[in-house]
Amino acid sequence: MSLFKAADIYGIWKLKSICEQTIISNISIQNAAMIIMEADRHYADSLREVSLKFILKNFDPISKTEGFEKLIIDNGELAVEILRKRKIPFSNNEVYN
Repeated sequence: MSLFKAADIYGIWKLKSICEQTIISNISIQNAAMIIMEADRHYADSLREVSLKFILKNFDPISKTEGFEKLIIDNGELAVEILRKRKIPFSNNEVYN
């Protein structure tokens, strides 16, 4: 991740792109929240989109990680975006207070 950040800071776009592909191939339950935060911070749209889809697909286990707690604290707007994009199926018989 540090090479990705440096490539962005110094405008080495080819290296940034290579780093994004490597990060995408290594996304996991434990690192997904950190990845989307860094993708958002460094304007890495494709990395952000892939990590967002991964988080939405694996929301329950990811939401229990320390990384997701940090995301909520450090980037509340991004956390709200994720929560709004979640699709929760509701049964017609369920009542929520």
